[in-house]
Amino acid sequence: MSQEEQDPTMDEGPFDPAQGRRETRDEEKADKINLSRQEYDELKRQSEEGEKSYDQYVRTYAELENARKRFSKEKSELAKFANTELILAILPIIDNFDRALGNFKGNDQALVENPVLAGVELIRKQFHTFLDQQGVKSFDSVGEKFDPHRHEALMEVETEDKEEGIIVEEIQKGYYLQDRLIRPAVVKIAKRPKQET
Repeated sequence: MSQEEQDPTMDEGPFDPAQGRRETRDEEKADKINLSRQEYDELKRQSEEGEKSYDQYVRTYAELENARKRFSKEKSELAKFANTELILAILPIIDNFDRALGNFKGNDQALVENPVLAGVELIRKQFHTFLDQQGVKSFDSVGEKFDPHRHEALMEVETEDKEEGIIVEEIQKGYYLQDRLIRPAVVKIAKRPKQET
């Protein structure tokens, strides 16, 4: 009797914990694959192509996610400023209400005595409430330094009282929608008088 026939453990290989038993020598041999050089090169090429495809997939997915985020941001911006044209059409009406009632500023008695004037003041307040609800804010310019990004100079006024470039009068209010300027203020700016020789 040969030693292999006497000892059955001779046919067993290393212990495999996943299977809870030792691999037999036949199983151990089955794990080893003999490939020709051509087959090996073909498998290597396919593996490299797979890695390139995976890399391309990851990049494409990242680009898609970036495009999705960009689209969402643009959609949000569009919704935020969708009513800009409507607001710009309403602003001259509000300017006229402000000018008309500017003559009665500080004269509350006139509003009490004239119900039509009181009604006009109520409409003006409603327009300003509407602007507030839409995120529209006016800004004051008188006394500020002229800023070409926020102001439109209509004319220069010669004066000794103010430094050159300071806004002395606001002809038309400027407005922001959220944080974007939608209408610059139309102003008059100070200019030093010419020195007579």
